[in-house]
Amino acid sequence: MNYVLKKFPFRINAIQTNNKYEFQSTFHWQIQDLGMNHKFIRVGTPQLKVKVERSHLTVKKDFYPLLSYTDDVDLNLKL
Repeated sequence: MNYVLKKFPFRINAIQTNNKYEFQSTFHWQIQDLGMNHKFIRVGTPQLKVKVERSHLTVKKDFYPLLSYTDDVDLNLKL
């Protein structure tokens, strides 16, 4: 998470995830320690997952084309 935060040119205030195991406990507390709000998608609300998936598509179409990306270490904006 620290690596990802260094790559963004702005402060991230909140992260929203589903309720799967990988986003529980350690991840949750790390986000809290970094001063961000960690929101879980409410259980039994599949319409929220649709919104999250749509946001992924928007990011893929609108943001990723601005990147010059060769691997996980080389992530640079094409501005």
